[in-house]
Amino acid sequence: MPLDLHSSLAPQLARCQLLLQKLTDCLQPGGGGGVAAPTPEAAALLALLEQQQAQWEVHRQAAAAAGAGTGAPQALPLPPPPLPLCVVDPPAALAPIMDRALLRDHLEGAAQAVRQRGIPMRAPASVLVAAFDPAATPRAMAAAAVALPCIAKPQAACGVAEAHQMAFVLHG
Repeated sequence: MPLDLHSSLAPQLARCQLLLQKLTDCLQPGGGGGVAAPTPEAAALLALLEQQQAQWEVHRQAAAAAGAGTGAPQALPLPPPPLPLCVVDPPAALAPIMDRALLRDHLEGAAQAVRQRGIPMRAPASVLVAAFDPAATPRAMAAAAVALPCIAKPQAACGVAEAHQMAFVLHG
């Protein structure tokens, strides 16, 4: 059943045995460079579920510690475990693919790791242009080995309509 993120979550979660949350369905424009972020409702859901998990873990550790002193396997009663949660697109995993600048950093790191194993590899040449400057932009492109023709894309890679706009730059 789909959750209504605009209604109280507690009664809805009480009817669930498992929750799958795909955050790319709950994005809104925001952040730097137009990069999308979870809606306030999705962020509240994640915070609630993380809080439940943390509280249960504290109870579990306290029960284990109390049992360790007495030799009993568990001296304190445990509350029911939190709702099993599978976040298909967790925010930390989404960030590098939603923001082309972060994606570039990850690709460069992966290429370096592969080269250390003796395998030739390079990340695609790219440069982040926050604002076009007729003097500085060509210098930044040359320093990053970006040659014309090239493709210009927004920093946001998904989650907002602008992410799918691009332009072919044929000459300077």
